[in-house]
Amino acid sequence: MKQISALLCVFALGACSGGHAFLQGHTEATGANADQQAAAIAKGDGHWNNRLDRAELEKAIAAYEEVTAAAEHVETLAKLARAYYFMGDSFARFDGDGSSMFEWFEKGMKTAERSLYYGSAAFKAKMKETDGSIEKSIGVIGKDSLPAAYWYASSLGKWAKGKGFAVVLGKKGTIESVMKRCEAIDPKGDFYHGGVLRYWAAFYSIAPGFAGGDLKKSRGYFEKAIAKAPYNMATKVLWAENLSVKEDNADEFKKLLQEVIDFDVKAWQADNAEAGLDLAPELVREKEKARRILAKADELF
Repeated sequence: MKQISALLCVFALGACSGGHAFLQGHTEATGANADQQAAAIAKGDGHWNNRLDRAELEKAIAAYEEVTAAAEHVETLAKLARAYYFMGDSFARFDGDGSSMFEWFEKGMKTAERSLYYGSAAFKAKMKETDGSIEKSIGVIGKDSLPAAYWYASSLGKWAKGKGFAVVLGKKGTIESVMKRCEAIDPKGDFYHGGVLRYWAAFYSIAPGFAGGDLKKSRGYFEKAIAKAPYNMATKVLWAENLSVKEDNADEFKKLLQEVIDFDVKAWQADNAEAGLDLAPELVREKEKARRILAKADELF
């Protein structure tokens, strides 16, 4: 009976978010002023560069929302999806019981979907053909849509994991389809500092064996992600909290998280200015995640 209830929950969640619901409920934003849009984007980018300050992140989100309220600006929609994800994953997760992060992940999914829909004529046509099935439509997107697809999957993955096993199982098909397309576009994992490799690593460690989980594959992808971007501490946090815990490897868990805590972000950024602009704030917040996860070691092992 519990199993049936869980499955009904999955179907209910699947029916009310994204895909078909997007096609039925979305009205295209039009009527933007080009000069005002350019100014708002520049303003948002300026605040985004200072996103380690939560107030600055909020201002970046407000500026990007101003742009996307007036037009379906594909690149800004992808930026906004990333900003929503960052707010949920790096700040809201530490507010109270952490449940507010799910609202940010939901916003991230919906915004990334808009970017995909208006960024690819082929995807837009396919969505109409499949009654809004992202799973059946994502295979037609090109490289320009990779950021939107990645941030869609990132928000969906964190949202599903937080909601529980039944939701992970219900969204497995969509997650796999989106990430397979991302991997086809970016087979070496260059995008977002090993992002696609890291996503698969986490996926294979989180999913149960009967639903595609594979701890050997997970370790292989984690190793590839580290080789691609050894400075990206997000990989080590995901490795520790998922694969190390799943394999009951407390020593590895503690080692990885201590490496994150000890990582000198400022020194790394000084030698890697371009990558630092794109990732340094996230790395600082990963250190906070690592501290909090490590503090739970006795509960996890």
